[in-house]
Amino acid sequence: MRARLENESIKVYARSALASLVIISAFWSAVVAAPHYRLYMNALGGGPAKAGAYFPQDEFYDAFMQDAMAEIGKAGSDQRAYRERDSAVAAYYAQRANRTDLICVELSDPAELEKLTPGDFVIDARGRTYFTNQAMLTRLRGVVESAFTIAVGATPAAKVYLLDQHSLDALRGSR
Repeated sequence: MRARLENESIKVYARSALASLVIISAFWSAVVAAPHYRLYMNALGGGPAKAGAYFPQDEFYDAFMQDAMAEIGKAGSDQRAYRERDSAVAAYYAQRANRTDLICVELSDPAELEKLTPGDFVIDARGRTYFTNQAMLTRLRGVVESAFTIAVGATPAAKVYLLDQHSLDALRGSR
């Protein structure tokens, strides 16, 4: 009877230890990922090297936008900031950077694309490449280096290009 009781005790302790290990590892993962919880990637998914690789539109969303608009805001006046989707978010952060003169428009809008001038900015964000902008961003990446890169934590999230005439021609496909 005593052997059976000891056997049951070992099972209870083993279950408790396993449950504790799972809870502690989940807690530790959250601590390590803070404050960018969406970018956490476990070892089975590839670890930190694969952060933002699978669903970048969800993992980054617009986490980079505040920093991008603050950096763009340091430039002179009357530029446009082009990005893909929801230019209202870009306009909000431009206002927070005290740059209400900065015009924020969507990159895929053909009418707005024709208004581009040298000195404007294009934000090339991970997870924001679509059929409507894929060719133009590929051309842009091929002819010019980004003016700066915005990271979320240690993971690059967006490249920002300052347009000159050469990069503008490439973006429009007239090069």
